[in-house]
Amino acid sequence: MVAIALVALCACGDEGLTLRVDLRTDYQPGRRFDEVRVDVLRPLDDGSLMNLRELVVAADASEDYVSGARLGSLDSLGGGLHVVRVSLLDAGTVVAARALETRLRGNDTVTAVITVSCSDVECPGELDDAEATSCSGGRCVPPDCRPEQPETCPEPACEADADCADASECTRGVCIAGECLLRADDTECAAGEICDAELGCLLRPGTDGGPVCPTVELSCDDGEDEDCDGLVDCADPDCTEVACAPMETTDWGSCGGFEEPCGTQGEQTRQVTTYACGAGECVAETVDETRACMRDTEGDSCRATETGSWGSCGSYSDACDRTGTRTRPVTTYACAAGRCAGSTTQESGSCSRTVNDGKACGTNRACCNGTCTSMTANDSCGACRINCSAIGMTCRNTGSGGYSCYGCTTNAACQSEYASSTTCWAPSGTMWCRCQCPTDGTVCAGNGCGSGFYCHDAQGANPNFCSRNP
Repeated sequence: MVAIALVALCACGDEGLTLRVDLRTDYQPGRRFDEVRVDVLRPLDDGSLMNLRELVVAADASEDYVSGARLGSLDSLGGGLHVVRVSLLDAGTVVAARALETRLRGNDTVTAVITVSCSDVECPGELDDAEATSCSGGRCVPPDCRPEQPETCPEPACEADADCADASECTRGVCIAGECLLRADDTECAAGEICDAELGCLLRPGTDGGPVCPTVELSCDDGEDEDCDGLVDCADPDCTEVACAPMETTDWGSCGGFEEPCGTQGEQTRQVTTYACGAGECVAETVDETRACMRDTEGDSCRATETGSWGSCGSYSDACDRTGTRTRPVTTYACAAGRCAGSTTQESGSCSRTVNDGKACGTNRACCNGTCTSMTANDSCGACRINCSAIGMTCRNTGSGGYSCYGCTTNAACQSEYASSTTCWAPSGTMWCRCQCPTDGTVCAGNGCGSGFYCHDAQGANPNFCSRNP
């Protein structure tokens, strides 16, 4: 057989199983059907069926379908309950079909037995069990009845060919796996005739048989008057509702209709046009056919990023550090296993605070421009702005709890670093740069010491000095 189309739609459950599909039928290839379509479907919770696979093969007139023939194999199926529907097509129209239930637990084979004897049988019949919804060999049977599992079927209808009735002078009944089928033999008919499994010997299409003609039109799209009634194809009432032209299909549309941003299962549609005789004409009917389809959404963005509020500023290196860090949560959303999942990370950012000069940061230490600085050093003597080295002096202990620049010779030398009111004070020969404080002993903010510091009135024999604000 020649595979025409094998379309993979989706695999559910544990993937990797193979299903082999065989056909056993007494419908005649090339005469009663020209194609076979296999649909593998999965039952859904709502009672509907989702098409998983489709296989279409051309009928081979040389194949012995009565004994059975392999249609093909379908791979990468999941485990669980499946419905395998095998349809015989003639110019796109379904001639006969059989739906079988099978529960895949491993690689398996399903044989669809489709017999002419079922053409007028409706199942279940009045005397049949409600579960006998399928027909095989003219009998109503459960949908899971097949040669591979005879325990699900009724008692065999036959044990030998003699148990099966012949349908005409050119057909004989044969017993295969407990079912009766018809085998047609053209050699039993006269020259110019063929054996039809249902109707017996008929005039070969295209042959003028004169008064010896079939009782019905054999084909409704060949321009021949097979039954010699002067009516051809759709003009012949025999062809009413019979296919008169091959089925036509458009390409499948894009996959869409996803329920969620991360949904992987959607649907796609195509138009199917079939032709059948009606009111003496070949009438076209176009319908939409829908099947399941899949897409890959793994890792796709599925929701706007959410950014939380900044936390408090922290992580300062010491009491004087003005620059710190802060964090805030940032949540991004991406598809994972068909769902929109959030992932939260912490985003860091810089921040700052105000630390005034003069803030204590240890013994004889204070904050200067964000740095914890010694108030006994030459370049920060008693206050951030006092640099004794810049005026050629050194920072010394005043003996009264503070530090001041020592070694001045003129007021001007001191005033270049302190305020203009500063004096070079030299009691007992010592030379201190002495900031000026009020004579009433009150604290005078700044007065040459700079922001965050004040002039400390030492009084007595010690020089005034700059001190940190209390």
